[in-house]
Amino acid sequence: MDTASETDYFTGFDYPANALLKFNTCGDLFTFLLKDGTVIHYTAGDTYLFKKWLVCNGITDIRLEKNK
Repeated sequence: MDTASETDYFTGFDYPANALLKFNTCGDLFTFLLKDGTVIHYTAGDTYLFKKWLVCNGITDIRLEKNK
């Protein structure tokens, strides 16, 4: 895995953007598929900012992927 810089992290979230492959969300609960195949869950305090961080880092939203 590539090394992550401090800017690759979202405050309060333990994983760098480069470890994430895809995500799905329901309310404030985010479910992720990591690049190593692990599935994790995270409850975001600010869903708007967290989702914006994901999109800015190019993480695939599974719901949008299905609609292509």
